[in-house]
Amino acid sequence: MLLRKALKLLVIMLLPVFAMAQVTTSSIIGTVSNESGAPLEGATIKAIHTPSGTVYSTLSRSGGNFTIPNMRVGGPYTITISYVGFQDLKYDNINLDLGDPTKLTPVLIDSSTNLADVSVLAQRNSLISKNLTGTSVSVGRQEMSMLPTISRNINDFARLSPIAQVRTSSSDGSPMGISFGGQSTRYNQFTIDGANATDVFGLSSNGTNGGQAGINPIPFDAIDQLQVILAPYDVTQGGFTGGGMNAVTRSGTNELHGSAYGFFQNQGLVGKSIDTRDKYGKFSNWQYGARLGGAIIKDKLFYFINYEGLSRSQPVANQPGSGSSNLGSDEIAAAQDLSDYLKSEYNYDAGAITGLNQTRKSNSVFARIDWNINDKNKLMIRHNYVNGNNYSISDASNSMSFGNNGYTFRSKTNSTVLELNSSFNSGLSNMLRLTYTSVNDKRDVGSPFPSVSITDNGATYKFGNDYSSQANSLDQHIATLTDNLNIYKGNHTITLGTDNEFYTTKNIFLQGLFGDYTYKSLDDFYNNTNLNQYQTTYSTNSNDPYAPASVKMGQFGLYAQDAWSIKNNFKLTYGLRADLPVFFNDPVANDDFNSSDIAKEFNVQNNQPPKSKILLSPRLGFNWDVFNDAKTQIRGGVGLFTGRVPMVWVSNQYSNTGKATIKYKATASDVAANGITFDPSNPYRGTPAATATEIDLTDRNFVAPRTLRANLALDQKLGWGLVLTVEGVYTKIIKDIMYQDLNLKAADTTLDLGNGVTRPFYGYSLRDSRFTNVLYLTNTNQGHAYNVYVRLKKEYSRGWMGSISYSLGHSYGLSDGTSSTALSNYRFAYNINGLNNLDVARNNTDQGSRVSLMIGKQFNYGKFSTNLGLFYNGQSGQTLSYVVYGDLNGDDGSKSTSISTSGGADLMYIPTSADDFAAFTKNGATVTPEQQLEDWNKYLASNDYLSANKGKNLKRNGTRLPWENHVDFKFAEDFQIAATHKITLSVDIFNIGNLISKNWGKAYYSGNQELTPLTLKGFQTTSDPKVIKPVYTFNSAYGLNQYTNKPWAYSDYLSRWSMQIGLRYTF
Repeated sequence: MLLRKALKLLVIMLLPVFAMAQVTTSSIIGTVSNESGAPLEGATIKAIHTPSGTVYSTLSRSGGNFTIPNMRVGGPYTITISYVGFQDLKYDNINLDLGDPTKLTPVLIDSSTNLADVSVLAQRNSLISKNLTGTSVSVGRQEMSMLPTISRNINDFARLSPIAQVRTSSSDGSPMGISFGGQSTRYNQFTIDGANATDVFGLSSNGTNGGQAGINPIPFDAIDQLQVILAPYDVTQGGFTGGGMNAVTRSGTNELHGSAYGFFQNQGLVGKSIDTRDKYGKFSNWQYGARLGGAIIKDKLFYFINYEGLSRSQPVANQPGSGSSNLGSDEIAAAQDLSDYLKSEYNYDAGAITGLNQTRKSNSVFARIDWNINDKNKLMIRHNYVNGNNYSISDASNSMSFGNNGYTFRSKTNSTVLELNSSFNSGLSNMLRLTYTSVNDKRDVGSPFPSVSITDNGATYKFGNDYSSQANSLDQHIATLTDNLNIYKGNHTITLGTDNEFYTTKNIFLQGLFGDYTYKSLDDFYNNTNLNQYQTTYSTNSNDPYAPASVKMGQFGLYAQDAWSIKNNFKLTYGLRADLPVFFNDPVANDDFNSSDIAKEFNVQNNQPPKSKILLSPRLGFNWDVFNDAKTQIRGGVGLFTGRVPMVWVSNQYSNTGKATIKYKATASDVAANGITFDPSNPYRGTPAATATEIDLTDRNFVAPRTLRANLALDQKLGWGLVLTVEGVYTKIIKDIMYQDLNLKAADTTLDLGNGVTRPFYGYSLRDSRFTNVLYLTNTNQGHAYNVYVRLKKEYSRGWMGSISYSLGHSYGLSDGTSSTALSNYRFAYNINGLNNLDVARNNTDQGSRVSLMIGKQFNYGKFSTNLGLFYNGQSGQTLSYVVYGDLNGDDGSKSTSISTSGGADLMYIPTSADDFAAFTKNGATVTPEQQLEDWNKYLASNDYLSANKGKNLKRNGTRLPWENHVDFKFAEDFQIAATHKITLSVDIFNIGNLISKNWGKAYYSGNQELTPLTLKGFQTTSDPKVIKPVYTFNSAYGLNQYTNKPWAYSDYLSRWSMQIGLRYTF
């Protein structure tokens, strides 16, 4: 407690000087010299941002060096260099890229020479820059206007990075996050004007605020430039171990400018399915908005405002009867019988079976003010408001959800930024930034009803309120204070600063509040017998029925850095960053657990959050212009990077204390012992004192993800504006997440899988019956990744831009951390030897090979302009694991006498004998083990990976879906209707190959990157009481897909072409 109070006091004392600094500006650097090469100290460098009249100025220092920091991105700028006794030198048409200083080398001519002032039309290539060390990509307005995008999301432009793996939803094409360098999508950071727009809590699949509702975190038209970085050796940048994306927004200028726009899609602008050739269902997608910018006071005060709206309705993917579903007329008839039964028996309308649509709506408003206080001080303040909702429901190849199993997700974000940039003199500048963001998310379900899942001979039926949505809301408040002080001394640029982030959450998350029931057959449900698993979570206080969990924490950092230009062609950047996470409140204490043998043995307490520990991150980067001619550049570096742990993982400790809430899970044997039956009006809860509950813990020494990353690159300038880059990046895991169940006893039985292959069997034997899972979040240092790529790029000039690249990357780790809950992260970690004994294997985000091609061309003729953009992406398919349906190892509910089918992360062993199968009934007929083996061998023969591993254990992500080729295209025609007024008609086409040929542009799908062809039926005893043998069933109806003739299906939406038509008026 004394340390906690001291830290709070330290924070208060340091607030005035504290600086997570992300890039929002650009700069100009250089050296002024005379004709003989002698440096000129005291020269005046003046930069004017032509559109706004904003003035920046400085004087050259000792050695002729100068720096103009904290400048607006974009341009054009006019730069004038003057010195007594010399001709003025002027640079015109200078444009600045986000985070990439522009280097000038002005040479002044003696005024005695009879010449007019010298004017230079600047040309630069941002790929050859003395400040470039790590892997990065800059995206400006030119790329954003010329390249295809339908979602109008940054994902469509982040894919320009050769080591980015952009993921989109197979159901509707919406963004699903980006993996950089094979790292988790949860480990990225996205900032807008320096404000963190990342989903810090860690629930959204695409990683941004509003992502759970499928909405963009900002109006897309408001973005001016985007920077994508992987290994920034600049210590001012932190908070991620994946990739960093920094966006800056547009601002007003002296000229009034604006735009009104709309983009439209419907079912007529989507191709036929690649399998059944069915037309797309009823669909509409409207995106519309307007922006306006100008001057309040010329050259002094500017405004910019942008509104954007979205209204979308789209068919649910994988619905029964579709080509991507294995469920046909028999299952639809069974679902209808089930629906009729629920109406007659419980007066409950489960909702529609087919014909379901997802809906999405949003409204966004962005406003920004820029004030040129004087030549030395510039102030920016902006606010971003996003409000949206999304009705969500999902089906899979072998499962279907009734309409009322869906939920409406509502999200509202408010984000404010204030930034003051000051240049005190030629040797000192400062950037001060304050941000505040609030995010309010909530799930709405229909009338209260338990969630029910029934698996019947391989088909799964789901109805009732979604298990995780019955009581689910989250309020977040995030405040940051950033201050960077830059000192320019000779050949050194010294940066001193610190990071501060203050974070509070209020989370209601009671899974299965109304009860959650799992059955192994429809008959069992109809007869209200043989319940396989029951779950619920509830508050122990009737006066506080939702028991919200609150987490209050901060993360603070200090850093110091020196960017040293040792020679004119060699720059060394080195620095040290220190981060300190602090938790300001503790979880509710559970005295029963804290006095238990488990707590004593493992030295844990449920009310102790992670310790406050200083995390040091030294970094070193270099840039060598080999021949000092800006043609051949070698760059690289090495450093430690500390990210943020998704807060939801730590918050589980605050939610699942077993004191304020009870999280109860009953296996089949528990169900029988407690007489639990299906009762929608009275979910079983027992008594808190006697009901076993889940306990979530966090290692006191747990730290956020940390990686050691190094890169080495060669950039070679060729003719025609081309730059060839060869780069390699290596990442070593220093700290990542790992979950353990401290309540699970060691295995005392062996599984005989056949062919001499065995595994441990745990029999779901618990140390303490008062608790179910005791889940312990700790760290592992196992895992690594590497990426190499070759790229040839031409930056925009004379109407052309383009790039082509090949990249190869692999990443390895213990688990992927795909869920928000401790139990799901634990129970769905693919394994062979048990959930507490994971092996290092390929990650879900393993990139494989990737080829990308980007071409953009602008044609101008009179009052017309044609813009063409094309992007090709050829990539290895997603990694894929084969998993047994059911708990094979007995670490998630199965005992030797009963099995659990609620989980299932046990990697498949490929059986080879009829003795491995048990008979089952299909359509009134018995399917014998011998017939199943015959069907099974046909299934194996469809795939080389399966055929080669008969009688063996399969590995996590041991194979992949097939290679995919996709080409996206954009056409935009500008019509100049007046001097500064134009109308633009645009057409964006994704997967245009499928428009040309029905056999092109195929995409593939497997839910959760897994396949579960075998269903665990039970266990057989052997002559040895400590050895048991599993038996399975294989239903060929849910084996090979009838269209691919492979275990996987086509991705319905992503295999179709889709088109968006846009109309824009700009002035």
